[in-house]
Amino acid sequence: MENLTATGKIAGKRDREVLVSPAEYHHISTTTKHFVNKFSDYCDDGSASSTSQLLDSSEHSILRQQIKDSLKKKANELLSDLENNYKPQWNDFSVYTGSAGLALLYFEAYEKLTNDEKRKQDYLETSTRYLNKSLEHMHGSEVTFLCGNAGPMAVGTVVFHHAGINIKSEQCLDGLLSLCQKALNEPNLPNELLYGRAGYLYSLMFVEGYLGFGSIDTNLLAKLGEVILTNGKMFAKSHQFPCPLMYEWYNTLYLGTAHGITGILYMLLKLKDRNLISLHWHSDIKETIDYLMTLKYPSGNYPAAIEDNSVDELVHWCHGAPGWLYMFLAAHKSFGSPRYLQAAEECGDVVWQRGLLKKGYGICHGVAGNAFCFLALYNATNKEKHLHRALKFAEFIFEYGKHGCRIADTPYSLFEGMAGTIYFLMNVMHPKYAKFPAFEI
Repeated sequence: MENLTATGKIAGKRDREVLVSPAEYHHISTTTKHFVNKFSDYCDDGSASSTSQLLDSSEHSILRQQIKDSLKKKANELLSDLENNYKPQWNDFSVYTGSAGLALLYFEAYEKLTNDEKRKQDYLETSTRYLNKSLEHMHGSEVTFLCGNAGPMAVGTVVFHHAGINIKSEQCLDGLLSLCQKALNEPNLPNELLYGRAGYLYSLMFVEGYLGFGSIDTNLLAKLGEVILTNGKMFAKSHQFPCPLMYEWYNTLYLGTAHGITGILYMLLKLKDRNLISLHWHSDIKETIDYLMTLKYPSGNYPAAIEDNSVDELVHWCHGAPGWLYMFLAAHKSFGSPRYLQAAEECGDVVWQRGLLKKGYGICHGVAGNAFCFLALYNATNKEKHLHRALKFAEFIFEYGKHGCRIADTPYSLFEGMAGTIYFLMNVMHPKYAKFPAFEI
């Protein structure tokens, strides 16, 4: 296993610090959910063993070339494994576990994995092939990016645009916008990220992020925000909650990012920062976040649901501190209070301690998804500690498949499997441009 951080270089067997082998990780685990983290944490005391020079001194915020080369090599190895073994199930066209997720992976490879123009075009063409299959097999009318029709159409709008296939790009955008009436008016549509309005809102902002302001009507974004806020206000009031906003999904008051209020609030905060949320809602958003902070476990982790009486054990992007971290960072940026940044960094400490998950290497509920937290913290704070932690989790991933982790039901998919792990490795190569896929804006 290569050491990515000690003394600022890729260390060889002789000069690297002693790391824990995959077999040792398997045996020292004392919990049912995660491996004990035996990596050395960030140290900058000036000693010979301290962490230093993660960044190229000549180019601010750029990783040293040796580190980037090591990450790139592993990303390419895993991508080759995926290409040799992945057998698409075309009935699953989703970004979450299906072909549209592979299209998004190859588009990310086009943008970040290589500077070779031929390989870049190969990645872009592969992305378009997966998109064509996704659109061909798409059915139903689900409105979300991760698990619905909006995902392939949003990705298609962007990828076909970059590939110069403008007619298909426009058709995808038309299809995406045709879902807006359902997103605005369907009374039984949930508000959460995976299957609800927040997921449609992200789809629109994803397109806008690539095609530029003006590509999506800001009035539509504002209307979606208003509907989501009104629903949360009505539900909280009718159930007499101690906070102004609350939501449910399948009769459960989820709190986590995938199905719950933290993911919804993250999206609303992004609208607020663009002045697309009316002023009278600002205090409701803030008071709700302040209430949610009171639910913290003594460990620093957060529960998956309001009525969750289970033990404190889930440290996933979808449920637990990793997902809450993004809401706190967005709240800090939006409201300016340092206590939100402190809350985010405390979530990061939980992830460092408990984020090497037995469940696997993926991004929804795996090591790579948890590692994205450190990249978000690094971008918010510029503290090398967080970059160091992201690289240590990358080292764990370098031994992919050797720790005894659970094999996902869709082992090559973007959100459960290898594709998401590759996506993380490509992002940690360029930490200042890193974004958690299908979520971070």
